[in-house]
Amino acid sequence: MSEPEPTAGSDPESPDVSDLRTAKIDAPADSLAEADPAAAESEPVDATEPELVDATGSEPAAPGFWSRASLAGTHYANRDGTWSWYAHRVTGFLIFVAVLVHVADRALVLVSPDSYNTVAAIYTHPAGVLLDVVVFGAVLYHALNGLRIIAIDTIAAAARIQGTLMRVVLVLWVLVMIPVTYQLLSYPLAQLFGSAT
Repeated sequence: MSEPEPTAGSDPESPDVSDLRTAKIDAPADSLAEADPAAAESEPVDATEPELVDATGSEPAAPGFWSRASLAGTHYANRDGTWSWYAHRVTGFLIFVAVLVHVADRALVLVSPDSYNTVAAIYTHPAGVLLDVVVFGAVLYHALNGLRIIAIDTIAAAARIQGTLMRVVLVLWVLVMIPVTYQLLSYPLAQLFGSAT
């Protein structure tokens, strides 16, 4: 292995950090024993599969975004935490889309009031009201789960009972969604099936 050329202002005696990361892999076992006798007594290094390291060289690099292992070492690594992690992102995306649609349909007033009236009529249709229920459910879950995440991140005891907190979030979500769904859908469904006055 050739010696790196010193750069301006660097000490020629200090090795390059990138060389240190690969030194154990590239060096023969007997040269390691000379450099560090304690390392020679430990398990031999497998030169065919180098260990992944992050930019600092201190921890293994994280796997891909969608990998379940990407949550390892976080509060979300177990079953309840993983599902809440994904649901929190999905509901956040639904809320983002709903806000964009809301801003876009309100902007139609400036372009054409007749177009706005046509689009606004969609919200009174039972399918439009059902979409309102879905958006309300997404906002409610996102808010309750956000409070749970704040509790987990700030209170040590909450991290230990995060599965129980997840169940509390789901129970509260169902208890609020039942009356809200009934209230939002009762009139459109009665209108649809002909019993509304």
